[in-house]
Amino acid sequence: MLVPKKSLGQNFLIDKNLCKKITKSLNIKNKIIIEIGPGTGQLTDEIIKLNPKKLILIEKDNKLFKLLKKKYIKLDYMEILNIDAINLDVTAIVNKYYGDTSRMFTVGDVSVKAKNLIDATYESMMKAIKILKPGIKLGDIGFEIQSYIEDKGFSVVRDFCGHGISNIFHEPPNVLHYGKKNTGVELKPGMTFTIEPMINAGKLDVKVLNDGWTAVTKDKSLSAQFEHTVGITENSYEIFTESVKEYRKPPYN
Repeated sequence: MLVPKKSLGQNFLIDKNLCKKITKSLNIKNKIIIEIGPGTGQLTDEIIKLNPKKLILIEKDNKLFKLLKKKYIKLDYMEILNIDAINLDVTAIVNKYYGDTSRMFTVGDVSVKAKNLIDATYESMMKAIKILKPGIKLGDIGFEIQSYIEDKGFSVVRDFCGHGISNIFHEPPNVLHYGKKNTGVELKPGMTFTIEPMINAGKLDVKVLNDGWTAVTKDKSLSAQFEHTVGITENSYEIFTESVKEYRKPPYN
């Protein structure tokens, strides 16, 4: 997730005696995301001290959610239960320039298939990033992702792609996550864009629901996505959205 030099993020850890398990949390712009396990009632006061405007709580047994809602009704809440994984996509604007990134988070007891899919999605993105330099072409990025993913038995979604980004959120070029080597636009120093492969455990087909926003797999298979904003330097690349805590993929220990 993007955290500017004047860090808006902080690692929020509570003494282990207060709860059986706290796997991770992140506080960005006064919005707190916490993933924790059971036995967390004593965390209430610690959370409220941070004075969050919005609390997104990921908890398997839901006890802390109910307690906070009863004592501090002024806060907003979103409940996430009984799912394998969730993707959080974050955009930050710093000095009128955009940063775009997303990451997978696991919730509860995650299936082996979900873990394998998440790992493959992350690794495909990083394999594509590691070849970046002036002179290669956009098709090389897509080829790197597609060949790795299909060897794993998964599929690359065609309906969504990466994009150019600067002081405009979405701009050319489109960065496809499938393709052929030595095809497409040639990379040059100064180019900035996102790489954000969306990978399905089943077939590649997706559909957008009636809300005009939510995308789901047509065959109801699992899907995963990671995203980084990158820039092309004189002879290599730079990742602008790396975690200051060096978080890469679940589990974020």
